[in-house]
Amino acid sequence: MPLPLHELARTEAAVRIASHARASNLFFSHFEHHVDLEGPDAWQPDARPDLGARSGWRSGVLPEAKFRHFRIDRMVASFHPAHSPKWTAHELCHRLVGFAWRPDAPTLFVATAARLAELAPVALWYFYDEIGAARCPRHAACDPRFDLRCPACEALAERGPVPTHDADRLREEGDRYVAAELAAVAETRRLGRSVSHRWATLELASDGLAWAAAHGRRVGSPAFHGWIERFVPDGTGRHATLDALTARVEAVIAALRDGAALSPWDADRRRWIAQDVGWRLTTIHADCEGEAAAGLDALLDAFASTLDVAAAVAGYRALAEDFELPSPEDAFATGYALPDGLGRSTRQVTEGLATACPRALTLLGDAAAPVIAGFVAADTLRRAPLARRFAAHLAALPAEALGPEHRDVVELAALEATVVTAPPMDTSVATLRASPAPAGPVTRAPGVAVVHTHRDWRGWLGARGTRRPKVPAPETPLHLAIVREPDGGVALHDLDGTAAAVGDTPCMPTVPVEVREALLAAGVWALASSPVD
Repeated sequence: MPLPLHELARTEAAVRIASHARASNLFFSHFEHHVDLEGPDAWQPDARPDLGARSGWRSGVLPEAKFRHFRIDRMVASFHPAHSPKWTAHELCHRLVGFAWRPDAPTLFVATAARLAELAPVALWYFYDEIGAARCPRHAACDPRFDLRCPACEALAERGPVPTHDADRLREEGDRYVAAELAAVAETRRLGRSVSHRWATLELASDGLAWAAAHGRRVGSPAFHGWIERFVPDGTGRHATLDALTARVEAVIAALRDGAALSPWDADRRRWIAQDVGWRLTTIHADCEGEAAAGLDALLDAFASTLDVAAAVAGYRALAEDFELPSPEDAFATGYALPDGLGRSTRQVTEGLATACPRALTLLGDAAAPVIAGFVAADTLRRAPLARRFAAHLAALPAEALGPEHRDVVELAALEATVVTAPPMDTSVATLRASPAPAGPVTRAPGVAVVHTHRDWRGWLGARGTRRPKVPAPETPLHLAIVREPDGGVALHDLDGTAAAVGDTPCMPTVPVEVREALLAAGVWALASSPVD
């Protein structure tokens, strides 16, 4: 999938990362379309809940376990729709740095290599990528680097860099952080034990150790060694020593900080895909034995010599007919398009949609499978939840593609998407709504959406199962305010036209006092200002 260029125009550092990524032919896979192949039990870490756990879809979101999912050795960047736009440059920065590996490396080598591989992307995120990042008026005067996701800031940042009053401070802090971290790595190597360096909440030594715990057995396996020899020649992301990795880290930081030159990787898209697909086939091979393993071994040898993905797909399909192997659809679900219609997992996306908008899928009936397949093929790198992207896709389709219930399907999908993605109630609203409500202007409360429907779907949304009951059609359209309560539950409040028209601009709607008080108490509206004294 192409680079999301608007996310790479946020800051000068991001623009530089994008330029170097293009020079190295780097690209993205879609996390939700990518099927994670775990590999043999022998590669799995001991019971370590701190490493996170792979899990399935939850309300239309596919969680990413920080240490279990992330492969430093994968040179294809990962795009997760739930992450912030800053991740785009961060992910590409990782791939510009690469990884260090050598046969029979001790665990501390693996942990230190992982730590070093994080340094440039982390320094980019917390320091250099903050220089020139636009901020909304609400956050212009605060330090936004920790635990902040502001859609208004993100929208402004897409317009490009702006003057930053504290640019020198951020640059100097970044320089000190990098120097201190490199010094701690040098001490680690000298003493033969992990030496920590902490700045605020950042502590890369523990991150490196956690990554080594999650992946050490995998990268130390004969299978990984074989993959390196077959698919990762010099100049394609791998460093043989920690010295070489350190030099690359310093070069990447100089490139993103100052615009210094950076040698591109000696690889085109074909090479990166071969590495990616080659590892997936290697992972399957490591879990096989006998004739199946021999067939896969021959297939890997042929693929390594030709880098012909289409031939590898054909060869794997033939093996899958004779042996019990993962389906070709899963085996080649890389998260980007491959030959023979493979690369993006329609099965996995279908499972996700079933957790987000099951009633809309029920209305689609037999049309669901082809509609979802079309959605997956058209899905792009976009920072929006799965349910909202699917609802938008349905709304753009011609009526004949969805059958006689086209209007109902589009409407119900939009409603389900709004319900499942409703954000938590604003803390201020949750606390102040219990106070007596003085007269004064109101606004729609932050995060509250109003959906307009011609049917009253509320009874079906609250029912068990997916079988469609009778859904009444009121004489006039409904206006439903969607509010997520502090306990996580979602309430749908019926509004009249006047109440539904209240938006972000403070106003004095002409509604009865009891309606005003009820909507303020429900968290649908918020006071534009509240008394303090």
